[in-house]
Parts: sequence; C-alpha cells; structure tokens
Amino acid sequence: MTLQRSLAIPVFFLVDRDCLSQVRERLQEKNLVFNRPLVLSGPTRTRVIAARLVELLSLPEEWLETTASNSASEVTRIGAIVDNRQHDAIIAVGGGKVLELIDEFGPETFAVE
Repeated sequence: MTLQRSLAIPVFFLVDRDCLSQVRERLQEKNLVFNRPLVLSGPTRTRVIAARLVELLSLPEEWLETTASNSASEVTRIGAIVDNRQHDAIIAVGGGKVLELIDEFGPETFAVE
C-alpha cells in the first residue's frame, strides 16, 4: 500500500517598495508560520537580498545558505542541512538554479519569489 497526499500551496507575488520587510506579515496572512526556515539563494545579487531577509526575519546568519548549482550533490547537501538543523521550511530567494534545486525536494516545497 502506498500512501499519497496532495498539498495545495498558496502562491503569492508581491511588488512593493521594501517588500522584504513585509515577508513575515505576508506569510502570516496566508497562515504560513515557520519557526526554523532556511533561506536559500544564489551566490550573486540574490545573496545580498537573502541576507537582508535573514536580518529582517531576525534569523541566525547560519540559516542562510548559498548555492550555485542544482546538481544532485547540491540537493543532497541542502537536504542534509535541512535535516541536521531541523528546518521546517525553505525560503528560496532568486530564480533559475535556486528554484530548480528546491523543486527537487518534492511537491511540499514552495518558493517565495
């Protein structure tokens, strides 16, 4: 017997001045409250944005990870970090490789762009 489940994840898009400062409020409006999120970004411009998000959410700096690849080994590395640190969500900042990488974690994974 195989147990399967579907999960409808709300998707929202926000364009506003200083929208990073609104992330916590916007997540709470959608009843998305996490205690131990990992913030994942690319190594360039999005790293600066992700670092600012970590600061605004009052998260420990070590909860920010950077990736330059969506390879199988990188999926394994990020998965181990999530498991070892017991993160309850991944907030992806960026596009391309970052979103492709978290897509490998399955249908219960979502991204805030």
